[in-house]
Amino acid sequence: MILTLYHKHIAIIDGSCLKEPKQIFLSGCFLLSLYSVEAAADYHVELSNRAFYTDDVALFTVTRQLSLLDDPTQPAVDRPSGRSDFIYEPTASVLLDLPENFGDTTFFAEAGGYVFAENTDFTHANFQTAVSRQFESATTVSAIYRFVPDRLLGFNMVEQEFGDAIEGNESLTAHIWSIHVEQELTAWLAMHVLGRYGLRDYDGVFKHRSTDLWTLGTHFAIELTEDIELFLGYHFEVGNARNQRSIALNDDASYQTHYASIEIETKLSEKIKLAVDFDFEKNCYTTMNRLDEHFGNPEEIFLGGIELRYALSKESLVTLGLEHGNRQKRNEFIGFHNNNLWLGISHNF
Repeated sequence: MILTLYHKHIAIIDGSCLKEPKQIFLSGCFLLSLYSVEAAADYHVELSNRAFYTDDVALFTVTRQLSLLDDPTQPAVDRPSGRSDFIYEPTASVLLDLPENFGDTTFFAEAGGYVFAENTDFTHANFQTAVSRQFESATTVSAIYRFVPDRLLGFNMVEQEFGDAIEGNESLTAHIWSIHVEQELTAWLAMHVLGRYGLRDYDGVFKHRSTDLWTLGTHFAIELTEDIELFLGYHFEVGNARNQRSIALNDDASYQTHYASIEIETKLSEKIKLAVDFDFEKNCYTTMNRLDEHFGNPEEIFLGGIELRYALSKESLVTLGLEHGNRQKRNEFIGFHNNNLWLGISHNF
């Protein structure tokens, strides 16, 4: 099922730690999820928590989401921070089987977020809901909505039509709607296609960067052997800035993006699995304004990651992972690097 492919490990939220509005909002949604679970007859719940170390808080989220199963075509981060931090990712999800009169239909909801220990302005939540219907033809169709409120990208600056450039924190709220179709082609091959429409609404002096986006993608899951599975995927996305002031400000962030990914998952023993992935993304900015720093200045991103997954039991899983990302624009002599290390545990019941 698509919801199975898109399922992520989930986390317990310690309400005593949540003091800021973003964290309170995240905690409230988690409690609401638990209330819904208790009222349902047939459900599946997962709770997890992952602890990260990152060497760049501004690049951390965009690096983590560079994945087929997430939101890989992220907005550009023009000025990485270079500040390190420890981060916690609490997540809770529930999967409900709807009554038989709805057919083989499930509802999925997930609430989570990233809690930064020192750079607390980067703390933000994310939410996802989905309805999935499976048919006798081994076809699964899902409608998914993703919401990320008040996410800080970092410190940036923008030119003005008159006067000096203005500096400030760049933040946005994202809404993404998508349709996914998964088809089992053979006993060892499955194909997954998707289409997305989204809004990225920027705040304050960066309002002109607010963007509409459209995405088309296809994935393949190939069972090479009983113990080895290969995942391949490609996304093409177009983003257009909605505000014409972006041209006058020499700051048109409209783009076309090509994203490709390959992952191999290997079963090392009855309890241990190893996953290795490589991702590539190229952001081609479409502005025709020669005064714009984006003009003729595409960005290339390379990411490699490795994760060990150890099954403590049928219900509990421990993960240990490391990833390295490198991004560089054509007009830059030196690229930016981001390294993330994590340890996580999840439990389902």
